[in-house]
Amino acid sequence: MLSSSGHIASLVNPSSNPKAHYSVGGRPDPDPDRWLAGATRTPGSCWEGLE
Repeated sequence: MLSSSGHIASLVNPSSNPKAHYSVGGRPDPDPDRWLAGATRTPGSCWEGLE
């Protein structure tokens, strides 16, 4: 999982932030751009998906 903001900002920003999104992909890839290209981008906070 990759958050659109830094580790602290992803915790303190409200989940309603319109700029917030996160990406979920498979196993890590040596090429981060290739991993991100294959990941699924979801709007909102990753914390919402943990409920």
